[in-house]
Amino acid sequence: MATAAGEFVVFHDDDSRFTDSRDIERAVAYLQPRQQIAALAFRVGDGKNDWNPQFDHGSTRPHYTFIACAVMFRRTDFRDAGWYFEDFWLYGEERVMALGFYGLGKEIHFFPEVSILH
Repeated sequence: MATAAGEFVVFHDDDSRFTDSRDIERAVAYLQPRQQIAALAFRVGDGKNDWNPQFDHGSTRPHYTFIACAVMFRRTDFRDAGWYFEDFWLYGEERVMALGFYGLGKEIHFFPEVSILH
């Protein structure tokens, strides 16, 4: 993150993949004009039609958190919210960052138009 230069940064694990070649394009088109949104949480599944119930229903809407294997951030909001804590990097950073975004007066939206297989 410290060396990223673009407006947006996508996190997804090395064992995950997008389901469509236009996923990033759709996410950017949604996020770019909406300055109040700091992050998009994507739909997450295992590729065998088993989807994470927390991120698998309804339409695009405000959400309270995200999963680090399937998220797009506005880079400056990520920085301003405090980044991840390098000493405490696993299984909790999502909650800490969500609170940081809310502290900035920003939102997280669930964006099911993008699916990540993980």
